[in-house]
Amino acid sequence: MDYLRNSIRILRCFELASGLKINFHKSCMVRVGKNTFSGEGWPAAFKCKLGSFPLNYLGLYLGGRPSSKDFWKDLPTRLESRLAHWKMKFLNKGGRLVLIIAVLSSILTYYLSIFKIHVGVALSI
Repeated sequence: MDYLRNSIRILRCFELASGLKINFHKSCMVRVGKNTFSGEGWPAAFKCKLGSFPLNYLGLYLGGRPSSKDFWKDLPTRLESRLAHWKMKFLNKGGRLVLIIAVLSSILTYYLSIFKIHVGVALSI
């Protein structure tokens, strides 16, 4: 129980020192390994949910196998959805091309900075 109280104190000290607020109602705790924490005491004390892998963190799926093609099934649809919602009538062709290249390359860079891409997905992109 001391670990629990000390963990809460550390996070509260972080809030006071940084001026940032931790949104526990938006957060979740995930068990890593078998005996990380037991029961529902920790998530209940922090007033957050108990999550499990795979989970979505900042748009990336964590806990999956990046070597499988199913792991990457979301990437092409995300790229297409970014292109579908643009209202490009106010940009000339050169501006559109620059904007498309910048947005699509930033999404790919974000994914590929974390994971090694599956060969089939790389060929489809």
